[in-house]
Amino acid sequence: MSILDLVPAEIFVNDIGKPEHDEYIKSGNYYEHYYELSKKYQPKSILEIGVRYGYSLCSMFAGSRDTVEYIEGWDNNTYEHNALAIARINLIFILHYKGRLVLKNIDSHSVQSLDRDFSLIHIDGDHGYYGKLQDLELVKNRCRVLILDDYNYIPEVHSAIDKFVNDNKNLMKNYYVIDSIRGTFVIEFN
Repeated sequence: MSILDLVPAEIFVNDIGKPEHDEYIKSGNYYEHYYELSKKYQPKSILEIGVRYGYSLCSMFAGSRDTVEYIEGWDNNTYEHNALAIARINLIFILHYKGRLVLKNIDSHSVQSLDRDFSLIHIDGDHGYYGKLQDLELVKNRCRVLILDDYNYIPEVHSAIDKFVNDNKNLMKNYYVIDSIRGTFVIEFN
């Protein structure tokens, strides 16, 4: 099954058809995992760090459409000045999300602590070792499920996640890697 069978293709309009993006949009082994994980865990609230156009966020919402009441997304918009506006359009006008939606143009490294807990958090922001560790520390114990991308794709991300897991195993009920096109790491907290 393809994500294009699960959400309207127009969500990906800004990148579909570009070979560097089609590799994972059309792979059947990337956004489909976000959809399935959200379907499995049925979150009431989602935070995504690194929203861009909202592809992952839309995939997660589609998987838990009946349970999600609150979605928050952060992006520093350094590459696309209108990316969060497109994410908003994708969620509200294309997928018809009716719950509370908060999209912030913010750098996660400027945030000292989260002001609430979330059912599910997805981190796809900073892909450097120290930046990833900083994001992981920020969300530690603030969600039931944490999804991390690029585990098998970017060595710095892999190392940062391994360090975080080794330092915090006592807080975790379970963790596992999905062999997606880029490697999806999932942590279930106690």
